[in-house]
Amino acid sequence: MAHTPTSTQTATPRTVDEDTPTPTPSITPRELTFSVEVSTNAIYYGGCEPRQITFQVGVSDPDMHSIILFTRVEDKATGEQTDWGAGVFDMEQLGSGWFSLSLLVTEIPDFNKYEDALLLYQLVTTDEDDAILGRTQTFRDVSLGKCGVAPPPPAQPRETGTPTPDPRATPTR
Repeated sequence: MAHTPTSTQTATPRTVDEDTPTPTPSITPRELTFSVEVSTNAIYYGGCEPRQITFQVGVSDPDMHSIILFTRVEDKATGEQTDWGAGVFDMEQLGSGWFSLSLLVTEIPDFNKYEDALLLYQLVTTDEDDAILGRTQTFRDVSLGKCGVAPPPPAQPRETGTPTPDPRATPTR
């Protein structure tokens, strides 16, 4: 199902205190499935294109209140990773269970910490009270690198499926 967003917004990161525990939601998690699409499998800083990535997410419950995108960067050579809490973004609700978010590479915290890295991301669904309803797996299918240093990654098939409900506010490794 192709869906084209009608507008592009500048992403505004959320602030997450990783030391503050989130209370367990008092609701029963829903069985949710996600359709996750990304506009590219590689983004660059330092002059090359593309420098922007768009995430489009369809969720099986069209009445879902919000989807939050968590990001972190992982060095391909060492496996070293940045923190999840630095890159947290609210996605724009498009209607009919679809959400979208476009990010410039410079909006991703620590985008230039490594010359050849992966952009790791995970999607978390919440209700009106910010109680977590479910989450996706952590995706590792987008390369992020310095222009002229990072080669494009090989294409990999995308898996969609049912997220594992989890009461924590931030993803785990």
